[in-house]
Amino acid sequence: MKTQIQKSEVLTTLLKSFGLIALMFIVTFTTSCDRDNDDTPDLVEISEEDAVDVIEGALTMNTEGLVSEVENASEVADKYAEKTLSPCGVTFDSTFTVSRDNVFITASYTNILEWTVYCNNAEIPVSLDFGRESQGSYETTRMESFDASSSTWNLDNLILGTEYVLNGDYSRSGSQTSKVRDENSLTSTVEMSLTNLSVDKGSRRIQSGTADVTISGQSSTGHNFSVEAEVIFQGNGSAIVVVNGNSYEIDLY
Repeated sequence: MKTQIQKSEVLTTLLKSFGLIALMFIVTFTTSCDRDNDDTPDLVEISEEDAVDVIEGALTMNTEGLVSEVENASEVADKYAEKTLSPCGVTFDSTFTVSRDNVFITASYTNILEWTVYCNNAEIPVSLDFGRESQGSYETTRMESFDASSSTWNLDNLILGTEYVLNGDYSRSGSQTSKVRDENSLTSTVEMSLTNLSVDKGSRRIQSGTADVTISGQSSTGHNFSVEAEVIFQGNGSAIVVVNGNSYEIDLY
């Protein structure tokens, strides 16, 4: 009887030891999994205000943004907007530098333009493929940026009507430092897809159209971000930027 009790005690001790080992394994495995999950970076969005400031820099005239490209494309198109013989199918290019220095902004950009004119069977120009590459920097009271941009456009309605119609894509990448709120620093890429941008042939200003926008990048803390937005051009020199259902009006010119 005594021997049986001893065996039972030994068995009980072994079972307890096994249970403890199993518990330690489960805890170790769970902790390891949690640690692995912690290695995955979180996708953290920047504030709406910072996102809008970056988008504004990619749009405005003073920062050599998208509306500056539209003016360049319209100026080129003006040369061919007559029913005369034109160098159809020939590609041209031009390089120039733009600098601004006033109480609102300091900016300097080098721009490279390239365009090709397309004609109908009568050799009358009907459309224009246009692209621009730009590189430089700007500083305003709200933001400082070092960036580069590129674009591809198709400009239609060269001869008919009072407005050019543009469709295309625009991309701008760089590093920015905000000078307001939390003064955040970030690297960003702004991608825009533009649809039916109507541009007055006289003033070369945008009258209507929309742009789907994605801004993505990384903050100075190492967090990645991605923000979707829409730009609605108003025709009065301004545009509405919509982010998460909230609207922000910006002056383009």
